[in-house]
Amino acid sequence: MRGQLNTMVRLGRFSGTLAVFVFLLYVVQTFLPGPTISPFLRFGMFSEKQEPTDSLQVIQLSVNGQLLNPTMFSIHEWDNLTGPFYQRYRENSQSFLPLQIRQKMIDKFQLDSSRWPKEKFLTTRNDALFLQTALQQIERITQQPVSSLEVSFQSYRFQDSLIPLGQAKPFLRYERGK
Repeated sequence: MRGQLNTMVRLGRFSGTLAVFVFLLYVVQTFLPGPTISPFLRFGMFSEKQEPTDSLQVIQLSVNGQLLNPTMFSIHEWDNLTGPFYQRYRENSQSFLPLQIRQKMIDKFQLDSSRWPKEKFLTTRNDALFLQTALQQIERITQQPVSSLEVSFQSYRFQDSLIPLGQAKPFLRYERGK
């Protein structure tokens, strides 16, 4: 019995020492500038430094003529409502072009471009299927049929409160039967 107790004490000391070591390593890695050793020890998973912007772009969903309030949904529901539209918006913007990404990687790693044909980086988009799926998702989450949908992006600047910058930019409009 005494041998088991000594073994447990030694294992406890080892576990405690290991926990303190990992904690200290985390603290040192967090506060020292430089490369990230591991994403588990430091939350530096971006490929480059993210600079703060002077404005924030927010998605607005209007279902059946009524603007949806994000506070009426859980964060997961709101992400499921807006996520597909954010993705589609990024696909349409100049900052998300698969062929540019392909060329950047070929140049960076000095790859043979014939081994990476452009066709592998281009996908066909089915807008009707996207809209059908998005409408089903909205109807499931809001629990109401969708007869019209408007998706727009509004830019805001923060100065003690959110100040809208100009008019919302319409991104997608849908009316059942049209």
